[in-house]
Amino acid sequence: MEEEAHRRGVLLERVGYDDRNSRPRFYLGRQEYAFWPEHRQVLLGAVCVLWHMKSGSVFLNHMAHVGIPLAVWVDHAAGYSDQNWPCVRYFDLGYGEDPGVLVASEIARRGYRSCVYISPFHGSLWSLERWRGLQRRALELGLRIECCVSDVLRSSWSVRDILEQDTNWNKKRHEWLESCPAGDLPFRREQFYALYSEAACDAELYEYCVPLFESACIKRSDVWVLCNDRVAVLAAEYLRRKGLEAPVLVGYDNSAEAGRAGISSFEFDTTGLARAMLDYLLNPRHNLYRSRELIRLQGFLVWR
Repeated sequence: MEEEAHRRGVLLERVGYDDRNSRPRFYLGRQEYAFWPEHRQVLLGAVCVLWHMKSGSVFLNHMAHVGIPLAVWVDHAAGYSDQNWPCVRYFDLGYGEDPGVLVASEIARRGYRSCVYISPFHGSLWSLERWRGLQRRALELGLRIECCVSDVLRSSWSVRDILEQDTNWNKKRHEWLESCPAGDLPFRREQFYALYSEAACDAELYEYCVPLFESACIKRSDVWVLCNDRVAVLAAEYLRRKGLEAPVLVGYDNSAEAGRAGISSFEFDTTGLARAMLDYLLNPRHNLYRSRELIRLQGFLVWR
């Protein structure tokens, strides 16, 4: 997004939003920030990401009253698109069934005859839809398709929430935050998670994944399709620890970690997303944006 904004000569400011406390707050840098209708005189609009918010509707209702164009990235528009917010347009990266369809098609094209879908995040809509697309296309192509899933978790933030219930973890977190000035608190909290949470979350997530990996091994499928790259990297680590011959691993997100591990992965068109969202802000009255339909960008599979 920053590269695309720079290319178009648009000054991009990053404003944080924290709704995990009793009163949602905006932050610009380290200072609390507020959006007012007067901002419409100086702002082209706002690119908004609803991921991990407790209530996207509360956020959008506030921003819509500012009256500036809002390009909103969602994993689905259910519950939002029927709201009367004329300045809002929704964009996504094909987080529906299509990525599953495309992955199954490529697996079959390469001559594999069986695959298993593995997800500890099957409590989420995005995991369900990837499975549905994968299953539907696999059956059409005559692939043997099975799944090893758990619906306990909805996202990686579910793992963080579990960690926060741990007494020792909370003690460590409070010690870290105790010396923070009040205005720095949201940023120091995120700094704490960046330093300590990623490894701890991966270790916690690995434990949730092990039973799924064990079940997948029994199925002896040619290809393991993991719900995302994070789980795919953990699958590679599990197979390494067990000294097992690795099946073909396919993830989603085409992350740097998947690339380093040599794991095939579905690339969501983030560059196209940035271009489309900025184009809406620069041309909100263009015919392309008259419809309230979700604007979806398709991705592709990077095979390694």
